[in-house]
Amino acid sequence: MGGFRPVALVKEFAVIFFARAVASGVSSGPKSRAPTETGLFAIDSIVAETILIYERTALIKVPFLKLHPNAQIPTQANEFDAGFDLSAVEAVRLAPFERAAIGTGIAIALEKNQVGLVHPRSGLAIKHGIGVLNAPGTIDAGYRGEIKVILINLNSQDSFEIKVGDRIAQLIIQEVASVEFELVEQLPQSARGTGGFGSSGR
Repeated sequence: MGGFRPVALVKEFAVIFFARAVASGVSSGPKSRAPTETGLFAIDSIVAETILIYERTALIKVPFLKLHPNAQIPTQANEFDAGFDLSAVEAVRLAPFERAAIGTGIAIALEKNQVGLVHPRSGLAIKHGIGVLNAPGTIDAGYRGEIKVILINLNSQDSFEIKVGDRIAQLIIQEVASVEFELVEQLPQSARGTGGFGSSGR
């Protein structure tokens, strides 16, 4: 549940308020005058941008369930980190190039137009060669099952032990656009055109 939901109403009332205020004249002296259309558009743009900032920085509250006694609440390592650490509820040993779905013991409920993305932890990657095989893993808004992380051991020589409580991945919650695909006869031109793999150089 978002922390700042009545965005449309706030924008509507703010635009009306500012437009009326400027239209009636900022001052009551002889130099007061009604704004031009450009002025009103500028006010609307400023208010819209302010609302957009509220939308982007609003607190998103995510309901979750603990499905396992060892489950831990996803937490940020630092205050402004984008990712929330996901922890294992089971001990697993990954041999070289072996993969496994590791349970986190939690389930979440996202709203429509939200998605959860499971990213690797950089420390596990650089120190031990442990990655998220399908990175980023996608948690759709309608999914209510346990979050599991598909880890792979890319170390060619050493096995890796995952212990209960180990942080194994990061969860990032993002807003997503509503999309509808439209069949057309021709696509708009672009500077890149059909240039594909390697088209910009090595």
